[in-house]
Amino acid sequence: MKQLMLAPLVACGLLLGGCSDSVFIIEGPFASDLTQHAGCGDVVLYAYDEADQRVITVVAPPLIEDARESGGTKTYQLQVGDEGVSIDLQTGSNVSAPKCNDFVDNTTVIESDYPAATGTITLVVTAQEEAKPYDQNATADATLDDVTFVIDGETVELGTLEVKSIAVGWLAG
Repeated sequence: MKQLMLAPLVACGLLLGGCSDSVFIIEGPFASDLTQHAGCGDVVLYAYDEADQRVITVVAPPLIEDARESGGTKTYQLQVGDEGVSIDLQTGSNVSAPKCNDFVDNTTVIESDYPAATGTITLVVTAQEEAKPYDQNATADATLDDVTFVIDGETVELGTLEVKSIAVGWLAG
């Protein structure tokens, strides 16, 4: 797989005292770099790297009440392109801050945003028996397979990404 240099992050200016360049490279598969996981809503999951320079965000249609009505746990097979389903890759700095947060400071810089071209999501939603206001009391496990992004005309593979026991259903606020 080809290495791709994404939008170099360049901080230059006379007031800053010169230039500081950092080159951000995505080489597929890169899922193993995304070690931080979180979620919210019905259903939003995201995984990001320790430096908070890359984030993969998964959005699925509302599933928690369906899982609850099905006995508490239900497995869903979703595809990029299905209604209400998306997987996005964003790069920059402090990229996870706006996810599941109703207060965002001005430190997030999104340098690039790529929607997935292909991909499968196996999503296991476990809803607790009782929903509360602003908290649907649920967790989600997700496995992303065969996810690809087209970046500068090249296909980049995510690799297999698994996130487990992520709290979802709660609403920021």
